[in-house]
Amino acid sequence: MTEFGDIADVANTLAKEVLTAPGFDVNVVSTNKREAGGHNYYEFEYTAKGPRYTKHSVAVVVANDGKFYTLTTGANEKRWGKMKNKLSTTIKSFGLVNA
Repeated sequence: MTEFGDIADVANTLAKEVLTAPGFDVNVVSTNKREAGGHNYYEFEYTAKGPRYTKHSVAVVVANDGKFYTLTTGANEKRWGKMKNKLSTTIKSFGLVNA
């Protein structure tokens, strides 16, 4: 993952330009880097505020053999308190497998 930049730059670029619809105000809340199976995973949490609602999301990205993999999940801000732990567990369980 380091070939794409540091975790803050990757999280900001993905959250603002790829994972969120235009017109939303995006804020990266936190980032975390983990290593597993010889791969660096970038995990990040972000909010996207629109005119009618705010979406709270968590994502993980990893690169392998020239391919970029991502898993993103989230909930609206009203449900975030109830869903945060479950969604974070999903993100932390994401990993590449050898096929």
